Amino acid sequence: MTRSRLNQRRICPLLTRRSARRGITLFEVLLALGIFLGAIAAIGQVINVGTLAATEGQLRSEAILRCETKLAEVIAGVEPMVAVQDQPFADNGRWLWSLSIIDGPHPDLLQLDVSVTHQQLSRTENAGFTLTRLVRNPQLFIDAAATEVSP
Repeated sequence: MTRSRLNQRRICPLLTRRSARRGITLFEVLLALGIFLGAIAAIGQVINVGTLAATEGQLRSEAILRCETKLAEVIAGVEPMVAVQDQPFADNGRWLWSLSIIDGPHPDLLQLDVSVTHQQLSRTENAGFTLTRLVRNPQLFIDAAATEVSP
């Protein structure tokens, strides 16, 4: 044997001896399985949070659209301009709308506040939106027309 081989044996006996084991140990399998299950659990939580956020976003978007629609109906005269509380929508009874009317910052203005909420089956609200708009008081037009007609 040459000197370099003898020195190599003394320095690193692992290089000269072949490993008797082949494959992986049970500990390594269990460790890999634990890491895999932890990753699956984390991914499951991320999916759950994403699903809840998507549902919340859809409900909020629908609340905004319903609120804008109901306010447009009130201004157009399709719905009467009177204060109402928790009225269900005709197409879905879990959506409720409310209208409050208060005097605006100017004597001929009214402030309309339309609120739309969505209730879960347990009657708790999980989405809602409120829209405020200033409109001219329609009673002023009626009073002005009545004074012009009667001399």
